[in-house]
Amino acid sequence: MVDKFPIDGGENWYSTTEKKIGEWLDGKPIYQKTVITNMPTSTTSTNYAHNIANIDQIINISGGGWSGSYFIPINMSPTTSGGQLRVSVDRINIVIQFGTAPSSSYTGYWTLQYTKTTD
Repeated sequence: MVDKFPIDGGENWYSTTEKKIGEWLDGKPIYQKTVITNMPTSTTSTNYAHNIANIDQIINISGGGWSGSYFIPINMSPTTSGGQLRVSVDRINIVIQFGTAPSSSYTGYWTLQYTKTTD
């Protein structure tokens, strides 16, 4: 598996391993990690461990699921309806839920940006 994905020819990289990418407002380092998951095939809320230790504050999550023929982005609504995809993150899991169950499983890509309690 390729670990890094350049996006603009510069210092911006997506990586499945944790990387320092900048500094937050309070001076703490900002870290980034991309987590790849399977997507659930039901409307039940499903947890996927992101395996990031010592998260202090989650700053951003971006991503969505790729079915092979189309991409479903995160719905930032606190609820799901229709075919919408709701994603939330806590200090242990990425939580994924669909409003309508997809007909088949596919891959999700989630890029988390966060600070750590150890800095």
